Amino acid sequence: MADIKQAARWMKRGEKVRRTNFFGNFWYAAARKLSGVSDRITTSDDNFEDEPLTIADLLAEDWDIAP
Repeated sequence: MADIKQAARWMKRGEKVRRTNFFGNFWYAAARKLSGVSDRITTSDDNFEDEPLTIADLLAEDWDIAP
């Protein structure tokens, strides 16, 4: 388990991340582009606008790499 800073490092490496209380198989990841990882975030349902990070997410310390 980790904080949002570690989760961001994992996303930068190309990993998908999630919190323990996320529903189903939902996760966040850094969006991919031809030259590698972008600075934008995507979600498992490809709809970040409907599932933005909340203050609780930013303060949480239960982030982990998604399976």
